[in-house]
Amino acid sequence: MTRSFVIREPRYFSYLDEKNFFSWLDSIDDVTEVIGSADGLRVNIIESGLSRAGLSDLIAILARYSVDMRPLHGVVSDDDKTWFAEPSSYWHKMAF
Repeated sequence: MTRSFVIREPRYFSYLDEKNFFSWLDSIDDVTEVIGSADGLRVNIIESGLSRAGLSDLIAILARYSVDMRPLHGVVSDDDKTWFAEPSSYWHKMAF
């Protein structure tokens, strides 16, 4: 069973902007595939789940593109839930 979450596709301001968004997602070791769908972009991750580094990188990319991070709730590990939910984090408003 593949673990995944769906995000809305961000607004791109140029061809290279879009290319870099997908390159950054693809560069995260925990991301196995990104597929466009009618619902948005389905981001598949490794079966064991996101590492803290992978989660941090996803947060940074999604924050840069102002993408709603609530879909990450379903893939955050139990070990990282408290860290992810920290109210003082820069991403908190985008994720909760």
